[in-house]
Amino acid sequence: MGKSTDTTCSHCYFRQEGLCALPTETPCPTFRLSVRGGLTPPRQAQLVPLLRDAHRDRERDAALRPALV
Repeated sequence: MGKSTDTTCSHCYFRQEGLCALPTETPCPTFRLSVRGGLTPPRQAQLVPLLRDAHRDRERDAALRPALV
């Protein structure tokens, strides 16, 4: 068996700072790991532009470009 890292409310930033109002000892959906007295930022999904947006932007740019005669 590997190492077990049981996460409890005592590891939560909100509990350590006295900001938690829940009486449970199991991590809740708002659990945020406390690291050296700070708040760990949540992971965010990478933003990927959609192809239709690129196509729309090309059409808009073409419409704004003056016609060459």
